[in-house]
Amino acid sequence: MKRLYLDQRDISNLANGRTPSEHADAVLRLVDGGHVALVLSMTHAIETAVCADPVLRQRIVDYVEGLPTRRWLQNSLWILRMEVERCFTEDMTGVCAPRGEPLTTNVLESCGLACPSQVRGGWDMRHEFQTMVNMWHLQDPRALQQIKEWKDTWPTQSRWSRTKRKGMTVTDYAKKTIWRFVPAQTPSGLLLSAQGRREYVDGLDLSRCPALSLVLQVGDKIHADVRAHAGTGDILDSIHLCAIPYCDMTTLDSRMHNIVLQTAVGKSYRDRVARSLQDALNRLRV
Repeated sequence: MKRLYLDQRDISNLANGRTPSEHADAVLRLVDGGHVALVLSMTHAIETAVCADPVLRQRIVDYVEGLPTRRWLQNSLWILRMEVERCFTEDMTGVCAPRGEPLTTNVLESCGLACPSQVRGGWDMRHEFQTMVNMWHLQDPRALQQIKEWKDTWPTQSRWSRTKRKGMTVTDYAKKTIWRFVPAQTPSGLLLSAQGRREYVDGLDLSRCPALSLVLQVGDKIHADVRAHAGTGDILDSIHLCAIPYCDMTTLDSRMHNIVLQTAVGKSYRDRVARSLQDALNRLRV
């Protein structure tokens, strides 16, 4: 079964009847036939929750929950952390997977996430997308505030210009963030100091962390101009990028598609990114 991760734009168009019927019908036929599973993430739920049109918001929920086959992508920060932790464990035990092979275990799971602690009133496994959307919508504008807080965690994006003004290179600033993903102790139980974790990051081959390196490289491209500032849309798009190494096809808007293919990591996944739903369907060949 092929895994298809759609940009929020494509999910919205499918739900709102703005997708050409032949393409919309093809999606349903492939999903109903078990050939394709749509992959969703928390970011889809957030973008749906902050949709200003309540009718469209409900249409998106109804469309997603009407799909018989869907999978969930783990939280993006979980993916980034697990990529680093896997490298650390392999290096500390001498057991190495092939270089550059993406983490696969538990990155995708069947519909029904573990109940988020923020959910009040219980977690409905039959309507997990609706529950998640409601969670974020009821917190609005806290949902938007959360997005802004996430924005501040991405050193190569919102803090780029400030970092440059302070004379700190983006590589140094990125490492300052990445080292926190390294476990505090080795698999044998040896405790590591913060300095020890930083030293490990200094020698880490980021090609072994495809999602992490893709997010960082895209951030570099977005802010090649020191005067640039990432907007909220860039932050959400960057979070979506974690799907690319773990799905068979991911759709991106034209701007992000162009940026991704300008990066070294993005070029290696050229066959897994599409500019549109039509492009994705043509290239999936199922």
